[in-house]
Amino acid sequence: MNKPNIPSVNLVERQQRIETALQPAYTEFLRLVKARGLTTGVEVGVGFGGHCASLLEYRGIDALTGVDPYTQSGSHDDPDALSQHNLDRIHDIALDRLAKFGRRFELLRKPSLQAASKFDDGSLDFVYLDGDQHYGAVIDDLSAWFDKIREGGIIAGHDYDNPELPDVQQAVDGFFQRLGWTVHHAGEFVWWVEKKRASVSYVIPAYNAEDTLWQAAASIMEDNYVEGDELIIVDDGSTDSTGIIIDELADAYPDIRTIYHTQNYGAAVARNRATADASHDLIMMLDADNILPTDSVAGLRDHLITTNADAACFAQIRLFRDGDEPDETAWVHAYPKAEASLAQYCAMQDPPGAAGNLMFTREAWYRASGYPEDVAALDSWGFGLRLVATGSKLSVCPTGYYDHRIGHNSYWQREHAPGRTDRLALSLLKPYFGRLSTASQLYLLQSKNQGQWFTNLAERPLHLAGEKRGRGKLGLALNIQAIRQRLARLVSRAA
Repeated sequence: MNKPNIPSVNLVERQQRIETALQPAYTEFLRLVKARGLTTGVEVGVGFGGHCASLLEYRGIDALTGVDPYTQSGSHDDPDALSQHNLDRIHDIALDRLAKFGRRFELLRKPSLQAASKFDDGSLDFVYLDGDQHYGAVIDDLSAWFDKIREGGIIAGHDYDNPELPDVQQAVDGFFQRLGWTVHHAGEFVWWVEKKRASVSYVIPAYNAEDTLWQAAASIMEDNYVEGDELIIVDDGSTDSTGIIIDELADAYPDIRTIYHTQNYGAAVARNRATADASHDLIMMLDADNILPTDSVAGLRDHLITTNADAACFAQIRLFRDGDEPDETAWVHAYPKAEASLAQYCAMQDPPGAAGNLMFTREAWYRASGYPEDVAALDSWGFGLRLVATGSKLSVCPTGYYDHRIGHNSYWQREHAPGRTDRLALSLLKPYFGRLSTASQLYLLQSKNQGQWFTNLAERPLHLAGEKRGRGKLGLALNIQAIRQRLARLVSRAA
């Protein structure tokens, strides 16, 4: 039975001690509020109400909402933990203390994520996070409140660079560095970030795409482009009139940037060059024969940001036949899982992101070492594989789709050849071979399987080491030394 916790000091002394220590931080944030003319905000983690009171003493604050559940979250064995009875008393102290500010203040006794759902997107000038400071909780708070802040507003908090709470800086830096945004350190452990629109660099690699390129580019420039974005079109050594069409597009839309290759290097080279040259940290890749529906990218971008993802793809791909207009009632594929994984890439040809029309951060692209080159039309599948294998979160946006053209001479149709594609896929899997189960490694070590394993994934999926599944055909006692020798021979041949 847990013993009831009795604080070593009474609540008044505790309040005075906390607020004496935090007063410099109160001053730092209030200075920022005044300088930027912020009038409407939320503070997550109210406690005794000292910081809220400091803000409300400034008459420029029109409305402030405090959010704090005042419930136990720590261990009863923690000497600093408070009993539920004392947390209730602290709630009453804060409520009484802040009552003098009348309608300018409201206290929501709710968990942070539940409280966030009560606010409209873009309705707040600022949010100050000072609640649960563990990594997962900070990420959840950032994700929940990000959309609630208007562009030009501030998301801020406490305990950044605090050596006793390293999770805060790790979470904050990771969340915003994906977007290339600066985290400002105001001093006294106060951090803040200005919310800006996350501009997008669209990329279209184009090779002999004279019949489809204009429609693909227009689906960006007419239906998804917002001021500040850019579109980079790469003519990858086309031999038809693709280059002329690119020039015409650049004349029609001055914000289009162009890159011309003197010869055909392949889509992966074009994708990598454009990504390296992109002005923004969010990249949206679109093949030259596909179409983005109106306003589809905004939802994909917001999903990537608020789920703390490094890449995001649409949940659905809708087919339309070459020569026809896209049919909004068509449907070809829906991803059942919310996030792609290495296990999925080892078990199916079309895991989330493999089709290639996805959004990703430049940081994730660097981490994955870019699109794999010299693998023909497997560059997109290989990039998705690299993303999940190198620790990036590839999230599936539950809403939205893109239109995928069929019935023409696509990149995949030109490059795919049974046997060759399987061996190229094996070369992509090679760096992660050791993560496979013993049975899957042995299966791939057999030369007869190396020319058909990728084609046959639906019938014979690979599995990761430690993955829970039924007993496979090769679930036998095996000589580990023999496995290592055969694996070494395979790696040598693949090299």
